[in-house]
Amino acid sequence: MTLKAKQRQASPGLAFATFGFYVGPMIKLRRLAVFSAVLAVTAVLAGCAGSDTFSLSQPGKYNVYNCVLLNENGIALVRRERELEDLIRKAEQGPGGKIASALAYRNEYNITQGDLRELERVGAEKNCVMKHRLVPEQQPPVR
Repeated sequence: MTLKAKQRQASPGLAFATFGFYVGPMIKLRRLAVFSAVLAVTAVLAGCAGSDTFSLSQPGKYNVYNCVLLNENGIALVRRERELEDLIRKAEQGPGGKIASALAYRNEYNITQGDLRELERVGAEKNCVMKHRLVPEQQPPVR
């Protein structure tokens, strides 16, 4: 009788690895913890892997807009971008904030930036004077 068969016969409820080495409950927990940590780090890095090499905006989205409409939409997009930056900054202050902000705001923030790039590209093609980046930080009070 082989050693592996003797070990199974002595303690049939315990798990064995494929090479015949004993794998006890503590080693199983350690492996599970390491696997969970690797999985969590991978998820965080995947969520933080924002790249400016691609645009999340639809090409040609603003091609039919005139200069006035480009400026109006640019102002709205800049305000939304600043609002999202503030929300991301606030969310990142708490525990697990990087993950929470990535899940909640990062996608919309990337879309807004892509829309702004597309809007600026169309404005440059049409030789428009783009004033949307000159929007003050604070909005005037609504009366």
